[in-house]
Amino acid sequence: MSVLISDRSEQIEVVEAPVAPGELGAETWFTPEARAPQRPTVTPAPPRPADAPTAEEAGRARILAGLLRMADSYRSAGSLHQALEMYFSLMNEHEGTPQASEALDRILNIAGAYERVGELRQARSIYEQLL
Repeated sequence: MSVLISDRSEQIEVVEAPVAPGELGAETWFTPEARAPQRPTVTPAPPRPADAPTAEEAGRARILAGLLRMADSYRSAGSLHQALEMYFSLMNEHEGTPQASEALDRILNIAGAYERVGELRQARSIYEQLL
């Protein structure tokens, strides 16, 4: 028996030929399971630990660390005004980050240094800005 299947673009003639069990592919080719598409096995990615930083958080931490290094460079070069400005900015604008805590420590160190050399107005001004 032959069946004519018409598609818009071409016509296909399907001829049904008897296949005996045991012949090439007869058991599997004509079973409904063999015709169903096989779905690939997908293994989900392991869950991210709750305390692991996201990519965005890690990127932000790198940027803040860079700003802290820049402020340290100003301090090392003797530009205390610029260093303090950056430390205060890190501390105020990024509260709760490790870099903000480090900035606060550095501000307190600078204020303490001013105190030790007798620059009490400078030290006082820094301490008051911290309140």
